[in-house]
Amino acid sequence: MRLAVRKFFCRNSACQRKIFTERLPTFVEPWAQMTLRLIAAIQAIGLSTSGRLGARLAAHLGISTSWMTLVRRIMDLPTPSAGLVTALGIDDFSFRRGRR
Repeated sequence: MRLAVRKFFCRNSACQRKIFTERLPTFVEPWAQMTLRLIAAIQAIGLSTSGRLGARLAAHLGISTSWMTLVRRIMDLPTPSAGLVTALGIDDFSFRRGRR
């Protein structure tokens, strides 16, 4: 898919930016090569499968992607917070058997 956006030029000499382009925040991020919907689909495939298996599944669904892209998109997801710790267990151990 090719996307053409409009380009605007500022004629004010005091303006820092001379060239502005049209933004489509609900469709694609600036400088992105994938739509937000495609990124969400790749993340869902990657979370439900592994890298190489996910790439094969995506190919069957008509999505051309590599296993590394799946892994990269999963790594882009925010890490969920662990929440409040209500209990903490500590296990005793020894490096040598029979010694404390």
